Amino acid sequence: MRPCNRYILIKPVEEEEDKSVVLVPEGYKQKTNPHTLAEVLDWSDDVRLPMHENMKIVVNTSMIEEVEIDNKKHFLVLENYVLGVDD
Repeated sequence: MRPCNRYILIKPVEEEEDKSVVLVPEGYKQKTNPHTLAEVLDWSDDVRLPMHENMKIVVNTSMIEEVEIDNKKHFLVLENYVLGVDD
């Protein structure tokens, strides 16, 4: 899949899960991080940010779009929602 219209194709970096078991009250919602570290796979030609393959970027988690085509998931984010670069 080739992104268009200032979109960046990304692979969210998986955080290590804590395997411990903790009992919590019913109805408890775990806080989620509003930001995600992601690896750049490809980008649209009109993206103005300097990009290179495999670079790590920090994006707004709620703005990641999941697109499923032919039973394969793709994750896209608009250039505006890139908050920074992880050096």
